[in-house]
Amino acid sequence: MHICGLFLGGLYLLVFSAEPVSSTRQRPEHFLIGNATLQSDAARQDSDDGPFAYEGLKGGPACIVQPANTSESSPIQVFIRHDNIRSLSFGTGYALHTSVDCKGDVQDYCTAWTTNSTPRDTTRSCAQLVEDCPCEPDIRIISKAHELVAKEVRQMCYKAPDLRDLYTDPFRILIIGLSSGTLSMYLMSNCRVFVPGGLKLSIIEPDSRVVDLAHDLFGFSAATSVAEIEKTDPKKAILSRLLEPDHVMYDIIIIDFTDGTGGIPESVQGPAFLEGIDGLLRAGSKVMQYVPSSDYNQTMADYITVFGKEHLQEYSTGMSREDGPEHIIVAWGPPILVKSSTWAPTVVKVLAHIILLQLLI
Repeated sequence: MHICGLFLGGLYLLVFSAEPVSSTRQRPEHFLIGNATLQSDAARQDSDDGPFAYEGLKGGPACIVQPANTSESSPIQVFIRHDNIRSLSFGTGYALHTSVDCKGDVQDYCTAWTTNSTPRDTTRSCAQLVEDCPCEPDIRIISKAHELVAKEVRQMCYKAPDLRDLYTDPFRILIIGLSSGTLSMYLMSNCRVFVPGGLKLSIIEPDSRVVDLAHDLFGFSAATSVAEIEKTDPKKAILSRLLEPDHVMYDIIIIDFTDGTGGIPESVQGPAFLEGIDGLLRAGSKVMQYVPSSDYNQTMADYITVFGKEHLQEYSTGMSREDGPEHIIVAWGPPILVKSSTWAPTVVKVLAHIILLQLLI
């Protein structure tokens, strides 16, 4: 008994007094961009020029895609972390909002730092990485803003089969802004309507560079029977739909679109644009837009003008401006059962949508 007690006591000390083992995969909120290891706080303070790229603020991007016309668009930066989580931004630094978790290990060549902890050329073209740095995405949400939107979408998808025949009238989602493709890929995998062919996803992305990067370095892919990408200006895309007889109507419209300053581009803002969006909403639908704090007041005022305050809701994402959008504005489309005169579609209202958009294109 005495020997047994000593053995158990020793085992207890071994289990509960052992030093915790650190995971080689860093936590999302505290990571490195290059293939480096963590040091103590004291050592980290003395190595400002070293390979410590927390939140992507040090070390720079792994590669850059320059615009064809520098006066019209910004360079696109691609960040590749040592744990193979990647992000895309328009010159604003590492963006948690666009992060995609790629499976497996990543080659040192793909990251922003070399094996001897020196930064690479910050102007390296992303074309150099396409062949050696592919991505098989682990379909999950990293952005807090995406988590809030995805939750709402999943709930609507689950209820959709009870509201209509999805075989003949599929559940339709319109996303304006592809980015890295993380949200689109997640919704294609997790919007479960339980009907073959019952989900249709349309993506509008005006920048062909974004589409190419999403495919080449972020693993974006979609079956043509489920999703389609339209490379055009958002206002032109909305107008072309409104001009179609018996045009398509959407259950969900998501606007996830920013410019090189992190703000909302002119192509997806203003009452005229929102009037066009309103014209594409079917009964029981929602439109959700990611909004940075700098554009929040004006954007909310535009939504109130078009949808009315009683049909709006706002979420705080809990993200900083550096990580992603701080707000999400949600507007409800016409109710499913009771269509009041306020919501009833009329020829005058449809013509108003078209005229307003034409004036801005």
